[in-house]
Amino acid sequence: MKTRTFSRRCSALAAVTLSTALLPLSAAHAADAPASQAPRVTSATTGTFGRMADAVLTDRTAALLDRGQAPRAALKATGGASLSAALTRTEGTALTTLRDTRSRLAALGEAYTAADTDVTVNSTKVSGKRATVKVTETTTLTYKKIRGDEPATTGFRAHHELTFTARPDGTWQLSGIRSTDKGPRRINEPAATTGQGRPTITPFAVISAPKAAT
Repeated sequence: MKTRTFSRRCSALAAVTLSTALLPLSAAHAADAPASQAPRVTSATTGTFGRMADAVLTDRTAALLDRGQAPRAALKATGGASLSAALTRTEGTALTTLRDTRSRLAALGEAYTAADTDVTVNSTKVSGKRATVKVTETTTLTYKKIRGDEPATTGFRAHHELTFTARPDGTWQLSGIRSTDKGPRRINEPAATTGQGRPTITPFAVISAPKAAT
């Protein structure tokens, strides 16, 4: 009888000891659980996405203006968002292409002295740590008076889809941006290159407002 009682006490003691030993590990898993969940997108996050899109599109439009090279606003982290390394290189190439477009437009008698870009976030969809954001861009360009008969401004509206990836530190990284419009490209959209490496250009079909004839 004593042997059985002692055995039961040992079993109970072993169970308590094992439970105590496993508690820190279980607590650690519980602490790690939130980190593995999809990040929560708030109105502040949506605002960050919109500002980042605005910075990229403003940089593109600035490359078309008849002035010195403007600093790249999108290279600075914008309220918890930044460009990925790959997109930084891609946008650098895009700006070079747009500056070439500016030179070719100037040769055709069209130039711009100022611009204003406004971005509206239409929708945000999160899957895991990836966010797909659709935005509408409204850009107005001010004409440079070359002949004197140019209208004051011209403008267009465009739609884009952006891809953001959540980082472990809680910030977001913009890794992709593409146009979702059909038809002729907008004036600040980087042009595809031809076999000779020169961008194709359709200078008078890309802007919706009236323009002076060339």
